[in-house]
Amino acid sequence: MFGLPFDGIVVASEDPGVPVGAQVATYTGWRSYATTTIAPTEIADPALGGPLEWISVLGTTGVTAYVGLHDIGHVRAGHTVLVSAATGAVGGVAVQLAKAAGARVVAIAGGRHRTEHAVRVLGADAAVDYRDPAFPEHLEQAAGEGIDVFFDNVGGRQLTLALSVLKNHGTVVLCGSLSSYARPDDPEAGANLTDAVFKRITLRGFIVSDYYPKRLLPIRAKLAALARKTPAGGGQRVRGPRTRARGPGDGLRPRLAPYRQAGCPDLGGVGRGTTPARATPGRTSSRP
Repeated sequence: MFGLPFDGIVVASEDPGVPVGAQVATYTGWRSYATTTIAPTEIADPALGGPLEWISVLGTTGVTAYVGLHDIGHVRAGHTVLVSAATGAVGGVAVQLAKAAGARVVAIAGGRHRTEHAVRVLGADAAVDYRDPAFPEHLEQAAGEGIDVFFDNVGGRQLTLALSVLKNHGTVVLCGSLSSYARPDDPEAGANLTDAVFKRITLRGFIVSDYYPKRLLPIRAKLAALARKTPAGGGQRVRGPRTRARGPGDGLRPRLAPYRQAGCPDLGGVGRGTTPARATPGRTSSRP
């Protein structure tokens, strides 16, 4: 099982390819010091982004969102894109990438606070609350003339309802199935795919690591460029999880809130009070 994303600075190394002082992004979990093997793709180029970017936008979550939208969903300007779990780590980047591609974006999230965040901070054009009893009606209204691409992180009932508002020959990017992770026996964890048959909809799952050999480095470069963008006429881009945006066009925003909600230490509590592990051949010790 992978640990949580971790970004650190190398303090001791027996690997000539990973010098002391290098910034690295890997999956050791959040801790003061860690000893691990670093792959070339885990060396975090500071020219592309800082620690927050490397464990969010430039990390697995950002690359997953990019592959799903572009390599699988083939999003383009003029599309209407629906994103579930739209304020999560992957969904939050997916919303912003769809907007950057010129699409109209409808976000699905739980509760007023998160739906407002999807619109005001992430830049979605509309957001619907799946907890609202009138969710089906609100989704139909927000979908307008129909959805072209559905970036699905949830599955279950939300997938069923999304299929009802997708256009004929639409695309569903199957990224996750949150509805079945915690409560697999819940009747709403399963989806009814009848509309997918009659609308000739394409549903495609993917594993992001399959795309790493050829796509990882080019995608990271594109994500870094988008994260640095600022809207015409000025405006401050948002890089940290606690800052606020001036508008929907000021770059990609790292999403760290899901990690804190899962009980991980806050940024202020990392990197204090322990000594580094001893490095072994071919391995590297790093600190945050």
